Amino acid sequence: MKRIIVLGAGFGGLRTALLLSQKLKEGEAEVVLVDRNSYQTYTPALYEVATAYRDGALAISQADEAAFKGRLGGSVAFDVRSVVEHTPIIFMQDEVASINARSSRIVLRDGGELPFDYAVIALGSTTAFFGVEGARENCIAVKSIEDALRLRHQIEAAFEMVPNGHQMTIAVVGGGLTGFEVISEAALFVHHLKRRAKKENLRVRLMLIEAGNSILAATPAPMRERASTRLAALGVTVMTNAAVTRAEKGGLYFASGGFLKTDVQMWSGGVEGRAVVRSAEGLLLNERGQIVVNEFLTTKTRHTIFAIGDAAEYIDVAARVKAPATAWAAEQQAEVAARNIVALIREEKVTACKLMFPGFVASAGGKYAIAHLFGVTVCGWPAWLLKRAIDLKYLNSLYSPFTAFGMWSRNILLFTRND
Repeated sequence: MKRIIVLGAGFGGLRTALLLSQKLKEGEAEVVLVDRNSYQTYTPALYEVATAYRDGALAISQADEAAFKGRLGGSVAFDVRSVVEHTPIIFMQDEVASINARSSRIVLRDGGELPFDYAVIALGSTTAFFGVEGARENCIAVKSIEDALRLRHQIEAAFEMVPNGHQMTIAVVGGGLTGFEVISEAALFVHHLKRRAKKENLRVRLMLIEAGNSILAATPAPMRERASTRLAALGVTVMTNAAVTRAEKGGLYFASGGFLKTDVQMWSGGVEGRAVVRSAEGLLLNERGQIVVNEFLTTKTRHTIFAIGDAAEYIDVAARVKAPATAWAAEQQAEVAARNIVALIREEKVTACKLMFPGFVASAGGKYAIAHLFGVTVCGWPAWLLKRAIDLKYLNSLYSPFTAFGMWSRNILLFTRND
């Protein structure tokens, strides 16, 4: 029997494994899904975890706070075993130690070697710091639940430390979608914290810092314009053409020679391939350590190895654009990878990947979002409802409608406390 290994249970990997389990006939191949975590992190909601407000007095017991953090983390962690339990998928919770494309073998930290006939590398990405000195050590990059909780803790701790009447600064480096969402939600979060800490005279400066000449550079102009208007309404200062050259604890240095004193600093400067992908044998990588794939999403060196999502560099020739680091792009690539693996097993013709680019949706603080879909820009409450509908649609793809709706409604109640 053929063995298909899917590395990573994120948006692309989990979707690939599920589709393969549906398309393959019994006995055609076994599908092995590998991830170091027992859960999938719903990364589009990490900004919610990082800025989730808890009602009540500032003096709260550690036990209560621990329970609240547990609830926050659980709200964006979807148990992989419960998703695949009624499928033939074999789930292995283990970390990938090395990938050898030449010998078709995966080495795991605890599970030894796994030979394969076909592989899908969907290990996601890590934050790109572009060689900026001190950025990795002194800025929080929100890529995991732990990162989001740490950012939330730093913001709350800063409120306790800075005296009333003084100024504190929260800076987000990187004006992409993640940076925009975090700083937008933080604007409402700090409003609640000021009231809870009884520090109404504390001046909070919110900064969104972008090295390029515009925030949300990958989005259409109407969306960028509305995003700028929204940030101004929230009291966020935007710095463009402001390249950070060094980060230290408590401040950022710029190429222009300036210095910004900060109390909390987050880094959202782009993505690059994970270390295990960078060290893989027999794969062609781009300058950011992502696997270069062709129109069929197979690697340039092996037609039986696929790479999707943030782990891959896929350029849509027809659209003349590189696939964005978004969930919908990874899910579309998963469909192509699963279809082509089945075709290869059955010795049928493979098909090229042609992504549909629906657009972008970004939360902009509270029950307000900005969406640009199919050439139309929508703002405010309607766009927020659209974003929530996308969340529900994804949950429905993993769970029964009843379970999905229950999870979705509980999360809305949890996260709308900032609004």
